[in-house]
Amino acid sequence: MSDHLVLAHLVDIDWPVKSVSNPCCEISLEKTFTLMEPRQITKLRLLGIGVYDVTESLDMDAEWVLKESCYAP
Repeated sequence: MSDHLVLAHLVDIDWPVKSVSNPCCEISLEKTFTLMEPRQITKLRLLGIGVYDVTESLDMDAEWVLKESCYAP
């Protein structure tokens, strides 16, 4: 595991329904909060996918986390 740290925001991604498969129906995909680097957030928004940035909305500071713990589309 790398000790490479990056700044990350907590986000909720509004995935288009058909792009996400949910083989485990007991796991709700309605609210999937995850950590994501700001540049990845921008990338998804440019692709037209809604991303609610909890960190930004609550005026919190970004967190330093291991790069491997962030979601990267």
